Amino acid sequence: MGRGRSAKSIEEKISEELPEFYDSVQSMSIEQLKDQLARDAGYRVENQIAKKEDTELKAARDHASFLAGPYNDAEKMLKLKAEFVKSLLDAKGGSVEQKDTTENAS
Repeated sequence: MGRGRSAKSIEEKISEELPEFYDSVQSMSIEQLKDQLARDAGYRVENQIAKKEDTELKAARDHASFLAGPYNDAEKMLKLKAEFVKSLLDAKGGSVEQKDTTENAS
């Protein structure tokens, strides 16, 4: 079985970002590699739990969401207005073409 392009890019990324890990797993047996996978899966679960329970992170997300709220609300209303105007144009037999704003520029 040959190595595909994506496998090589993963190998390159690991060798550059985690050189000690890269070197250590190269010499592992199949059983050791399976153990490594299980260990890392456990670490991922621990990390996900810690992230979920991080009150500072939650507060920062909540604050970012609060700050983005007015922008999100404006975006929703602008999309709704555009949909309504397009439906009126369609009902009146018009088409949705970009208005030339350079006509009245002089």
